[in-house]
Amino acid sequence: MDSVATAQMVAQAVLDPRVHFLITRLAPSPKDIIWENVTLPRKDRLIKVYYITIITGIFCVAFILPVSYLATLLNLKTISTFWPELGHLLKKNQWAQRFVTELLPVYLFTLLNFLIPYLYVWLSSKQGFVSYGEEELSVVSKNFFYVFVNMFLVFTMAGTASNYWGYLSDSKRLALQLATSLRNLSSFYVDTIILQGFGMMPFKLLLFGQLIRFPYFKASCKTPRHYRDLYKPPLFNFGLQLPHPLLILIITLLYSVMSTKILSAGLAYFIIGYFVFKYQLLYSCNHPQHSTGKVWPIIFRRVQLL
Repeated sequence: MDSVATAQMVAQAVLDPRVHFLITRLAPSPKDIIWENVTLPRKDRLIKVYYITIITGIFCVAFILPVSYLATLLNLKTISTFWPELGHLLKKNQWAQRFVTELLPVYLFTLLNFLIPYLYVWLSSKQGFVSYGEEELSVVSKNFFYVFVNMFLVFTMAGTASNYWGYLSDSKRLALQLATSLRNLSSFYVDTIILQGFGMMPFKLLLFGQLIRFPYFKASCKTPRHYRDLYKPPLFNFGLQLPHPLLILIITLLYSVMSTKILSAGLAYFIIGYFVFKYQLLYSCNHPQHSTGKVWPIIFRRVQLL
């Protein structure tokens, strides 16, 4: 066969030439298969898919509340509405006001973006996928939905809205408030992109997690196989790495006509990210999954949200 596509068409014609009957799909690589899920009955697999999807939706709704309260720290007027005593205290102390409204939200925003995706990695591992590639694509979708809806739409709208819950009940005011918030939060997103690009991106090459865990794992090694596994490279997970650059790309494109600062910060972020991810995949990390190009349609559809 000249190509994989030709081989797949021949396999489909041999099995059943009728449309939508016995549809052939490419089998995953043997190293990519999650063997304990291969023998799952179809009923059990469907049950896992549905209840994990429901749990994911519940988490997305539940995260609206903490993200909304985090966003209130961006605006002194909103702080005074929700926490009058804190607002009164910040008005007296200019240094504390700048710390709470400018620095603290950026750090908390970055911390949430770092911790919550691991929850969705764990949920996807319980969903009964046959291959690690399918599981990884599911993590990409879940994490991007979280960062886009909760950490961008909800955060942006709540960041400058003193009557946030009133806007949720009125779709017309919601759209207008979102457009206004985009303009008002430009400095916040500049700080966020600079922190994640210049502050966190280069440290990914150092693999601090592996360095911190190395002494503990070395002390627990008992056999030559354990010592050999100790020096295996960490896995590169697209589900953890891809959603945040996608969100920053969307933010950069949205602000490209409003703020040259965000456009410049976004350009610097992706220049640094290019070299960081390049050398991670070439020298530091291993990516055994075979997504067979299925990540690109996910990226394209999500960028189309603009």
